[in-house]
Amino acid sequence: MRAVTQGFALGWLREPLWGWTTARALAELEEMPRSFLAAACYTRSRIAVSVQAFALALMVGSSDAAEVSYSASIQPLIKEHCAKCHNAEKHKGSVDFSGFTDNLSVIKDRKLWASSLEQIESGDMPPDDEKQLTAEAKVIADIHNLTENFDFAKANIRDPGPSLLRRLNRVEYETTIRDLTGLDFDAGREAGIPMEDNGSAYANLAATLNLPPSLMEKYFIAADKILDRLFMSADERKKFASKDYKSKMQAKADEEAAKKLFASLGALNDATRDAVSGFVTNFMRHAYRRPVAANDTERVMRFYDALLKAGEARELALRKTLKPMLVSPQMLYRLEQDRAPKGSDVAYKISEVELATRLSYFLWSAPPDEELLAAAEKNELSKTLDAQVKRMLASPKAEALTKNFAGHWLHIEKIADARPSREFFPAFSDTLKKAMREEIEMFFNKLREEDRPVTEMLDCDYAYANWELGKLYELKDANSKELVRVALPKDSPRGGLLGMAGVLAMNAHTNRTSPTLRGKWILEVVLGKPPPPPPPNVAPLKPNKKGEPPRSLREQLAQHSTQANCSGCHKRIDPLGFALENFDAIGAWRVSTNEVKLDTDGVLPTGEKFNGVRELKQIILKKQDDFLRNLTAQMLTYALGRELDYYDEAPIREIQTALKQDGNKFSALVLGVVKSFPFQYRKNTFAPPVPSKDSH
Repeated sequence: MRAVTQGFALGWLREPLWGWTTARALAELEEMPRSFLAAACYTRSRIAVSVQAFALALMVGSSDAAEVSYSASIQPLIKEHCAKCHNAEKHKGSVDFSGFTDNLSVIKDRKLWASSLEQIESGDMPPDDEKQLTAEAKVIADIHNLTENFDFAKANIRDPGPSLLRRLNRVEYETTIRDLTGLDFDAGREAGIPMEDNGSAYANLAATLNLPPSLMEKYFIAADKILDRLFMSADERKKFASKDYKSKMQAKADEEAAKKLFASLGALNDATRDAVSGFVTNFMRHAYRRPVAANDTERVMRFYDALLKAGEARELALRKTLKPMLVSPQMLYRLEQDRAPKGSDVAYKISEVELATRLSYFLWSAPPDEELLAAAEKNELSKTLDAQVKRMLASPKAEALTKNFAGHWLHIEKIADARPSREFFPAFSDTLKKAMREEIEMFFNKLREEDRPVTEMLDCDYAYANWELGKLYELKDANSKELVRVALPKDSPRGGLLGMAGVLAMNAHTNRTSPTLRGKWILEVVLGKPPPPPPPNVAPLKPNKKGEPPRSLREQLAQHSTQANCSGCHKRIDPLGFALENFDAIGAWRVSTNEVKLDTDGVLPTGEKFNGVRELKQIILKKQDDFLRNLTAQMLTYALGRELDYYDEAPIREIQTALKQDGNKFSALVLGVVKSFPFQYRKNTFAPPVPSKDSH
């Protein structure tokens, strides 16, 4: 909290004419909801889950799960076959079974056990040189019951997760300023506010959105740049416009935005106090994304009056009055009110206005528009939720869902740095690379706009292509400069993500394909079952020696994967990647390489055999529950702004069930997330995560 306080104090103290002191800055914070003060201390560490919650879960769990006792059925086998390598001291592969003592601990770490189940089913564990399981089928069934079939609904485990303090990220800040002021420029970039670099996490996860004093200073700089554009004099605007054509157009757009914003005031230096008061109320309503009480407006107007009394002109007084709103925590954070008694762990429904804010930043990465905010203020949003969601999905603003959700989930941003070189692939131009990215983005946008089944990401009978992609894909009907929808031939290997050049190129090397990268992408992105990271100091593939018969990439990789610390993962990864070997490094179709015919046969660890991408897609379609579960979990993570926990399994299952019942339509997925318990409920800040007595 001290960092936030220092940030606000530093900014306010730089404006001596305001007469705002450090005490005033602290007072501003004190006027914030109590949840702000408490949640500002939120860190990545998860809140410990109470044993009482797990006890309740186990006592009233599903009959299947209750019949299995970890200590009686599974733990003895773990000690006999696994504990030698997976204990507190050795924990090979970062797996340690020593901390699991009962059903409660197993349910808590469901992901680890799901991974262990895959290892047993594939035959990778126990290793061949260790004692093998004699009752393998029963062990698999028991672990499956504990990790997959636990009845969360019957157990009445309803936990919306920890209450979060969510600062607007860079993209959300930009769109909020745009909607609030009408200015079409990135104030954050001009002020030096960095884009979030969260690695493998979404850019809107609350745990990573801290506010150190150095960043707070940049928000003050950004506020000044915004106000400079809004309050620029005619002479200043004329001078700015004279720089070049771009500046001329920007100056004109800024002037129009300012006129529209201040239309209710007329000439700023002639504005009446009542007019300013009305303007301030409306500005605060949209900046803070909530109704504004009379005392909120009056507190701001007292500051405005003090500036006039000190001799400031009305226009300058208004400018100085707007600045604290632009840097207020109510502007920079998505604040929600604690409504349960202090110390309570009861989950309660968020307000209509809070729901509107959650919804708009989920779908638009932007604040609620007037229609959404007005419906919430009238307590009519929940009654018209389906219609509002579909209206918002049809809006061009919903392209933010593609850029900020799908862009990260599908790794679209990696296309710009795809490694294939034009030395080996001359067709891989910057314009082709751009078309590859636009294909994936257009595909996802059309799923949303046309409310198509999300399973078309796995396979479909169409593609989006321009003349460059059409040439690469050998599609005669794709000959325009812009991307258009093209029907695919019946036997086409394209259709869905696995046939898109952008996916194939981002998972390739400079001069060749990479079955390992492609297989890893399928496991991680499509199926939601990422393999562990490779061990350190893994030797690269050995190239063909001069004078020796050429070896296929498959033969080279087979020799590489015989290493003991590599073979387990390569059994899962490589068959998937080799199914795509008919696509070269930039996604062009081929049947051989280096005069060696391509071998695209594969066998999954679970026994399914296939040849090539067409048959692989059919297998994945048959296993589409894995894809739908992963997509649901990814979108729920993005919508909630936090990593999921064990208690989120119940809403995931509910969303997935509703999705399948509605033909896997895109809108059904989004509505399932929006209507889910964690999206619509919250607890007081830092209340312990225990089962709620509430239910839908």
